[in-house]
Amino acid sequence: MSCVELWNINSVFGSSIVSNCLAKFRIGNFDFINNPRCRPESKVDNDVLKVTVKFDPCKLGISKQTISIHLVQIRKEKKIDNERKTETKARSSSHSFAFWTTS
Repeated sequence: MSCVELWNINSVFGSSIVSNCLAKFRIGNFDFINNPRCRPESKVDNDVLKVTVKFDPCKLGISKQTISIHLVQIRKEKKIDNERKTETKARSSSHSFAFWTTS
């Protein structure tokens, strides 16, 4: 590695992170697993968020990023609910078909 490359790595990640990684490599630890970090419990109720975002998002008093994260969660929940309904519908129609063909 050239001095310029090392300088670029240090300037992006910081010298302490680079030093820690190099120390791990020297002892043979090449594990790059990103361990989960504890995050505080959310204070946002997704159902309340839906209504508030629809009528007056300024009243929330939280950042746009927090709103965005919860809106993504709401969409995922909605998608999962729709998939469950479709799956249930498919199961019930296949059972009724099987019932009529075996009689």
